[in-house]
Amino acid sequence: MEKTADAVVIGGGIMGASVAHFLAKKGMGKVLLLEKRTFAAVSTGHSAANLRCAYSNPVTIQLALRSFEMFENDHDQLGGATGFTRTGMMLLLEENNRDAGQQVLQIESQYKTGTIGIQLDEIRELAPQLNLDGVVGGTYQARGGYADPVRTTQTLVRSAE
Repeated sequence: MEKTADAVVIGGGIMGASVAHFLAKKGMGKVLLLEKRTFAAVSTGHSAANLRCAYSNPVTIQLALRSFEMFENDHDQLGGATGFTRTGMMLLLEENNRDAGQQVLQIESQYKTGTIGIQLDEIRELAPQLNLDGVVGGTYQARGGYADPVRTTQTLVRSAE
């Protein structure tokens, strides 16, 4: 094991690997990443790793938009492949949460997330297998998708090296 380092990061999940990657990318010097198990062994390895902008908090939306930029350009931004797959993301609304869904859609629109309101016929077209009992509408973000959390972590670790 290393005896000295300019930065020590404890924990080899997605957060630790990301910190190590960006410290190395910024020229921090010798960055040591410590993990007692294997990289992405705990919560990161079990994550669905969804990428979306369906949030009501403007700061979270801005962070999510930055995440899209990084995952869409993973080789340049993150040091390699992450398994990012664009699937789109649909949020279904019932009568009891329609107003809240519309408020979130307005906030997302202000930040140009690409999320749009969709009607029942559009939902049926996008996902004909769904039971839409009680659904009154929804939102859809074509840019949404998921990444492979283990692969992303491994990519970040290799990049930090």
